[in-house]
Amino acid sequence: MRTSSRLWALSLAALSFAIAGCGSSSNNPPQSRVRVINAAIGATGGQSVDVQLGGQTVFTNVGFGQESNSVTVNSGTGIVAKALLAGTGTSVVSGPVNIQANVDQVLLVSGVTGGIGTLGYQVVALSPQDYSSTPSGGQIRVYFINASPTNQTANFSYTVDSGAVQTNADLTNVTYLQMTPAQLPTFGSTTFTATVGGEVVNSTPITTTGGKTYTVVLTGRTAVGGANPGLALQVIQNN
Repeated sequence: MRTSSRLWALSLAALSFAIAGCGSSSNNPPQSRVRVINAAIGATGGQSVDVQLGGQTVFTNVGFGQESNSVTVNSGTGIVAKALLAGTGTSVVSGPVNIQANVDQVLLVSGVTGGIGTLGYQVVALSPQDYSSTPSGGQIRVYFINASPTNQTANFSYTVDSGAVQTNADLTNVTYLQMTPAQLPTFGSTTFTATVGGEVVNSTPITTTGGKTYTVVLTGRTAVGGANPGLALQVIQNN
């Protein structure tokens, strides 16, 4: 074979390899940053959980009312999410979730032992949260989640530096397993409030920091029947 023919053959082989390499990279699925918030209630109170995605244990020992660290996972539709009693391997609920690509997304585990219908254990994917953009000067970003399995809606509000009570339509009649759109209050000493039926619960005052993102989670159940744990607001700083 002449030298020019050999060079042509080698160039063609290299081009074919490069094309094959490009094709193989497309097999890598897009990813997302996922956190778990645990609001599951066991027979005697809050229940810690492990969470599997697609058969792999991704989150371990997430305590009641707590949020896990963020973990990067493959995104996709119909991914099987399973919540288990922490450290036991005993599954309490399993179901498909949709994880969007290239976002920060929350998986919420909620429900009560022996709950009927929607009050039973569930694992659901909430809408993405925005951690990438910074609120305008003097503001914070806040999401509110109703994770209280009571079959009742919740009304949320807040006060900053002992000022007037602030609320709006986004924070009114928030259904179970719903997360509100982001709110942009000013920062300062902030008390968050939730009302469920005739019962009111307040967070401890939180000194918020401008530009940060927070999630306020309503957990527990109303006092009717002496339910344990009772209503509480968990305030989580996300970044």
